[in-house]
Amino acid sequence: MTGEWIGDWHLGPGRLVVAGRFGSTQPHHHPAVQVTVALTGEFVASDGRDRRTCRAVLIPSGVRHALAPVDDTTRALSIYLHPATADARRLTGLAGEGPAGWSAAAEAATRTTFDDDLSLEAMTESVLTALRGRTPAPEAIPPKLRHAFDLLGALLPRKLYLRDLAAAVALSQSSLSRLFAAETGAGFPATVRWARLIHALGEVGAGRTITDAAHAAGFTDSAHATRVCREMTGVAPSALVRHRQLRADLG
Repeated sequence: MTGEWIGDWHLGPGRLVVAGRFGSTQPHHHPAVQVTVALTGEFVASDGRDRRTCRAVLIPSGVRHALAPVDDTTRALSIYLHPATADARRLTGLAGEGPAGWSAAAEAATRTTFDDDLSLEAMTESVLTALRGRTPAPEAIPPKLRHAFDLLGALLPRKLYLRDLAAAVALSQSSLSRLFAAETGAGFPATVRWARLIHALGEVGAGRTITDAAHAAGFTDSAHATRVCREMTGVAPSALVRHRQLRADLG
């Protein structure tokens, strides 16, 4: 981590939004479509081969990447969109390859201006509006895959097996596995891990401790949840809890 995270976060239907100073992430991938925009300064995006210093990126689901702030003055807004949402499917059509392509795809977001009193929800809508206009409406997600996504959330915190989910949506394991890979780029295990993280953050937002939230989401323990959260967002859940408590104290 580069410094301690200071910022704000919001979990809404189909999206996680984290804003503020963030830590360097190790190369990783997740099923969410990610848009990150520098609010101040710049950050470095990498795919393990190429690096690019930029002010915004649009990273497709399932693509291996790492982000790092240029220095402690960097503040960013990161939007993680569930792959089944219309926005995620729409923006996937914009995304290029590698850091240069990610940056080019998000260039319209760098022209977005934010007033100091804007909420995270309003900032997110401003960024997404700037990007939506560049691509046509997306095709609907395959119905059986949408059903599988819905079941993932409903079945937590239990241990999830591809064979059980495939049976529930009347597909073979191989067919459902191919659907997950094609639509998220991340495959079934990473999709489950992401679903657990989002569920745990929802529990944290409702006031539960990290340990209780981790167990409610089906993580082995709080350390497991912390590793996944830090890996995928660059922020430890303990920092998110501290922010929630500070916000409550301030009323």
